[in-house]
Amino acid sequence: MSNNTEPKVIGDTNDWIDWIEESIAKKQIKFYDYKHFDNTQEIGSGSLGKVYRANWKNSHGYLALKSFINFNIAAEEIVNELKLRREVDFHENIIRFYGITTENQNDNSKKYLLVMEYADSGTLRNYLSERFVNLTWNDKFNLALQLVNAISFLHDGEIAHRDLNPNNILVQKNTIKLADFGLSNRIKESFNFQSNLFKSIAYVDPQIFNVKKNSKNQIQIYSLNKKSDIYSIGVLLWEISSGRSPFFNEPNDFGLAMKILNGLREKPILHTPEDYIKIYTDCWNNEPDNRPTINQVFSKLNAIISDFQENEYNVDIQLLSEQLPNPNNEVPENIINNSLNKQIIRKFNRINIKEIEPLISSNLILNDFELVVNEIIHFLEDVEMTVIRKNKIIKYLNIHNISLQEIYNWLLSDQNNSNSVFLLGVFNHFGITIGVDEHKAFKLYLKAANSGNLSGMISLGNCYDKGIGTGVDKQKAFELYQNAANLGSKRGIYSIGYCYFNGIGTSINIQKAFELFQKATNLGITLGMTYLGYCYDNGIGTNIDKQKAFELYQMAANLGYYIAQYNLAIMYEYGDGVKMDINQAINWYKKSAEQGIISAVKIFLQCQNINAELKFTGNTNEWIDWIEESITKNKIEYYDYKHFNNIQEIGFGSFGKVYRANYKNSHNYLTLKSFFNFNIAIKEIVNEIKLQREVDFHENIIRFYGITTEIQSDSSKKYFLVMEYADNGVLRNYLNENFENLTWNDKINLALQLANAISYLHDKEIVHRDLDYQEGLKNYPIFNLNYCWNNEPNNRPNIDQVVTKLNTIISGFQQNEYNADIQLSNEQLLKPNNGISENDINNSLHKKMSQIIQNFSRINIKEIGPSISSNLIRNDFELIVNEIIFLFENVEIEKKKYETINFLNNYNVSLQKIYNWLLNNQDNSNSIFLLGVFNHFGIEGNVDKQKAFELYQKAANSENVFGMTSLGYCYGNGSGTSLNKQKAFNLYQKAANLGSVRGMHNLACCYRTGDGTNINGQKAFELYQKCANLGNVIRISDLGYCHENGIGTSVDEQEAFELYQKAANLGYYLAQYNLACMHKIGKGVERDKDQAIY
Repeated sequence: MSNNTEPKVIGDTNDWIDWIEESIAKKQIKFYDYKHFDNTQEIGSGSLGKVYRANWKNSHGYLALKSFINFNIAAEEIVNELKLRREVDFHENIIRFYGITTENQNDNSKKYLLVMEYADSGTLRNYLSERFVNLTWNDKFNLALQLVNAISFLHDGEIAHRDLNPNNILVQKNTIKLADFGLSNRIKESFNFQSNLFKSIAYVDPQIFNVKKNSKNQIQIYSLNKKSDIYSIGVLLWEISSGRSPFFNEPNDFGLAMKILNGLREKPILHTPEDYIKIYTDCWNNEPDNRPTINQVFSKLNAIISDFQENEYNVDIQLLSEQLPNPNNEVPENIINNSLNKQIIRKFNRINIKEIEPLISSNLILNDFELVVNEIIHFLEDVEMTVIRKNKIIKYLNIHNISLQEIYNWLLSDQNNSNSVFLLGVFNHFGITIGVDEHKAFKLYLKAANSGNLSGMISLGNCYDKGIGTGVDKQKAFELYQNAANLGSKRGIYSIGYCYFNGIGTSINIQKAFELFQKATNLGITLGMTYLGYCYDNGIGTNIDKQKAFELYQMAANLGYYIAQYNLAIMYEYGDGVKMDINQAINWYKKSAEQGIISAVKIFLQCQNINAELKFTGNTNEWIDWIEESITKNKIEYYDYKHFNNIQEIGFGSFGKVYRANYKNSHNYLTLKSFFNFNIAIKEIVNEIKLQREVDFHENIIRFYGITTEIQSDSSKKYFLVMEYADNGVLRNYLNENFENLTWNDKINLALQLANAISYLHDKEIVHRDLDYQEGLKNYPIFNLNYCWNNEPNNRPNIDQVVTKLNTIISGFQQNEYNADIQLSNEQLLKPNNGISENDINNSLHKKMSQIIQNFSRINIKEIGPSISSNLIRNDFELIVNEIIFLFENVEIEKKKYETINFLNNYNVSLQKIYNWLLNNQDNSNSIFLLGVFNHFGIEGNVDKQKAFELYQKAANSENVFGMTSLGYCYGNGSGTSLNKQKAFNLYQKAANLGSVRGMHNLACCYRTGDGTNINGQKAFELYQKCANLGNVIRISDLGYCHENGIGTSVDEQEAFELYQKAANLGYYLAQYNLACMHKIGKGVERDKDQAIY
């Protein structure tokens, strides 16, 4: 009696394990002793675990052993599977469950494995791929009948499979064996149902994508059921008749799902019996209620097979007598081809394929490769123009067992086809099979575009937009995107929207952008979905609709687009447009982090330690009430919006727009600042208003005047800040437009005004925190102020000392101005025949350098040019080259181009001059290296990573440490050469041994990640420590990361915080971000959201 009692479970993992153990003890489940298995071989692996085959004791037959990567998570589902297995008992078309075995682990725990029947031919997908040419229609009908028979058995037991696809249907000795009926699907649901759904989209009941809402406006999820199995059966019957996957030339994405939901189906294969077509088309009917039952399908298939077998003999005779041509007679080619088609399709197993190969081989090969090229181009339409394209192409080719060299050779030989021209451009662009050659890619895109190829037009537009292989020309980019869109390109429609959104090659037009994003979304473009979601999220071109934004982000996220995944995570984290769900936030941060979003990596790690307190706690209405109350009590001046006129938009950013306007009859302008998402920004706006009132008025601080509101169509208020108007725009623009006309007197006065404004804030105990050094003093150095950016904060002056020093400089400047002019004219405006020695020139130049600096606007540099010898010029350029290279030690690789151009602009050195000098001075390893940088990033020329690699190699061979580290980068990233992590590691090690801080850092990263060597956290930590001790800002931040995450040392969040703070104070943006995150969740420091926001 006790042996028949079902063990009870509660829900804890140990309870499920107890259930298994009790079932074994009661002999309800057979136990196999693991030691009796031999010849164990792994035959498959996936996200859930691994599958092995093994012999049991002395048997020559195989059994399958299925293990699970995370048994604790899967335990409950495995128990359910065992129960189901016992219910269905035995059926010839269902993989049989034999029992359980356990393998003892090192920690004395047990590893559970299911013991199953072994299928020798693998999956149905593999079986069809390998044997389809030899299958007769009789074979295909029998496969279909076996599959239907297995599902009929399940349905009779009130079990729905819900996950039928050719990868979980096995074949053993030409017999269908159904596997994992529901197990893998339910476990996937436990982990991530949505992402797996799209992997088998063609087989899934399309009703799952038919979003419906109930009376409470809540989304209702369709539950897969028996009718869903019937739909899957229909697709599988078509696949058995065709030998290929359904929609194999379509990406498995939301666009395909919507097409299927709207009625898209595969077309019947030529010569398929009409009755068979009728069966599978009835099965895949869009309406579940109109689909037949599994027993009806079984009966109809049986009838077809009976008729087929009855007529088979007559068909054979007819084929032999009428369609096999007599070799002695001359037969027209069309008859031969028709005859071959019928024989191939209807009696393929009776034909030796080699006999007909000469007739069809060339066309077959041609069509195969053309089909592959077309498929790749089709799925690239919705893939960003980044290295992701390379990864997708390689993955596709691997799946289809096509070698990179094979397809590359085909592309080279098929350059009369614009698709092949375009795809060869992609291979050059991203270094597939060959090194990256952006200039060659540009030429191929141009050739394809000139042939009317839409993909070529889009990629050529991207080249002009980004300066890839050519100069930047935004207008040409816009025109190419527009031409492609007009010709029907889905990607072109999105790209035009992107241009209107960002003002690329045209004026910003948000309404047009919104409409185009909507159109791209309807066509299934994930980029369009994401941008449309962003518009709804922030009220750009439409009213704010958080629910709509959420749905669009979710659509694109489910299709794998990492930006949408990141945005979705934010909405879940803050409960913005959806109920707050930290677990979902973590899930989507993780997904976007896996695809390379740096901020998502950080947030994902930290979100695992946070709870619902992360939710924004301030009620939006409370902040609005504060503003309204302040206006009522006259604490804030209110301006009636109707009195503003001549309103013009003058700025646009991620947070909102800036306008200028006249108030009433005044001819003077005021500034109006609006916000896209006032609800999110409201708290910060209130804090800004409070600060503005606190600082009151200062001539060097933009004045806050008050608030105005515009009534919207839904009767809500749109708030604007009313501010002082600055007619010359931001400092960056002012310097760009006026720098040539500024004297040093002007420059020092600008510096003094800036310092006065900061001094005023500091007197009020207010820290600005967002003065961009790229627009401040450091870009335009004023002598004697070097100590302002001293590495040690304690060694820097306070702001009052800066003001005093500047005032002293100005006083001295004005006092000596006349004498300086006389000295310059007498001593330094030299003529070629003055007879002054080079040494005298150098002494004079050094002694009077301060006058040159202070009066530079008054000097005509051409007048002193002829007197400076070539050696002096050489020394100047060598100095510039050395300074640029020294600058690179603290610059991330992606910023090298910007920093180089910025440095040269500051010293009024043209790119062409320094480039020519580098070309003519290749006897110096630093010049060789810097010329490599110019080629690497396309500075004063096209990007040529192959040339850059060669120059880095030449510099490295001369023992140049900068060349070594850059050559290491090339090997480590496959830039201009093939990937070789070991060579990269060796080069970094050599550079580090020669004292290169960059080499030490890169070597530390190798030890941390295991690139080219074994992971060694201790060595990584020691190297980061050494770099940080040398004052390198990036390495200080890395050391903080080690302390935060316990890499090579114990976790010390306080030390991590202090190191991040040090690097953040030195201006390193990633350290600033990490610091903000620690403030946000109170990690290593007391939680402070205000500090996090700063």
